[in-house]
Amino acid sequence: MSLFPETDDPEVVLAAALERAIESHRAGAFDQIGAEYDVIECEVLPFWHVAKENLALGFRFWDDWIDASNHRWQYHPGISEADWPLHAAVVVAALRSHSLPTDPFILQAFTPPPPSWLRRWLNRVQGL
Repeated sequence: MSLFPETDDPEVVLAAALERAIESHRAGAFDQIGAEYDVIECEVLPFWHVAKENLALGFRFWDDWIDASNHRWQYHPGISEADWPLHAAVVVAALRSHSLPTDPFILQAFTPPPPSWLRRWLNRVQGL
């Protein structure tokens, strides 16, 4: 049973969580940026079989945002504290449109690396 009965669309679930993280950031509640991460990841995990690149990018972005907030915005060159919610809004828009962001910086910074040889093999075996 879904924790989010209003939708079973994993992209919408992740987008809504990122919108709440934007609100937390803007309110200065940086410790709340990642408060839902584990719950959302578990909710979306059953959908990973569809191998949607935008979900992977969305989670990588969120994980890096959480990391940045935990380390006082130090370890992500070119992204200031104020930039994170702006970039998050771009990621949210892409998730809601079921696409990848078109912003080259976001694509370069947050596109996960290609799958490992094992993942490629499993995808091939599973016909994905």
